Amino acid sequence: MFKKTDLGNGVIRIETPFDVYMYLVVGKERAALIDTGYGVGDLEAYVRSITKLPLIVLCSHGHVDHASGSAQFDEVYLSRRDWELEREHTQVEKRMSIAEALSGTKPQEEDMIPQRNSPYLDLEDGDAFDLGGLTIEAVFCPGHTQGCMCFLIKELRLLLLGDACNSNTFLFFPEAGKVADYLASLNRLNGRTDEFDHAVFFHPDNYGDKDNIEENIVVCREILDGTDDRIACEVLGCKVFSAKETDDMKHRTDGRTANILYVMEKL
Repeated sequence: MFKKTDLGNGVIRIETPFDVYMYLVVGKERAALIDTGYGVGDLEAYVRSITKLPLIVLCSHGHVDHASGSAQFDEVYLSRRDWELEREHTQVEKRMSIAEALSGTKPQEEDMIPQRNSPYLDLEDGDAFDLGGLTIEAVFCPGHTQGCMCFLIKELRLLLLGDACNSNTFLFFPEAGKVADYLASLNRLNGRTDEFDHAVFFHPDNYGDKDNIEENIVVCREILDGTDDRIACEVLGCKVFSAKETDDMKHRTDGRTANILYVMEKL
């Protein structure tokens, strides 16, 4: 169900069959699990096979593929802006159907953990978590959802993006912000690029690095100016526009990395 890739310096990427990553950051005194996937399989046992340190869980946002495994953990942080969204998205049937639709892999019902019943702890911009030698700071970047967070590991100069800024960023769901507001979020994030050297993604189909932030800014401006490619397509049953022409691998045909999928109501 899970496998790991050691990225070095206490950062471990946990991979699943459902095309979503989680990250475990292990300090000297405690550890932090960032995101909990679809809630398929015994994630807690897998994490405990890696570290026995006291553990906190930080959810980047409330979507089905990022917060659905949180019921296994006690101390879990999520922006209050996404609490209602999490309630809707982490229902077992929804998790199973979306996991299959997005990854092509069907989870088994017996592998699904229950929906979380315990309350979350609120996660705010600037909240810092000292793990002992490693410090994680929550960086607010709304757009994909109203409560989207990135996580900066200061000592490693590494930014964990969640879904805040992908090579294909979704801005068409009802909970998404407007392109203009997302542009403001990206400008704030871009103002901190001197604090990190690399950025990593939470889905294997994303590619690029910290340059995605600036490129997404350019794409936002083109959408608002009406100079993007504006290609009609369908994603998860939603009729949307792709700002840029892409190939079968969802890579831009012009060699750049950033793209945004949006609807006209979200300009």
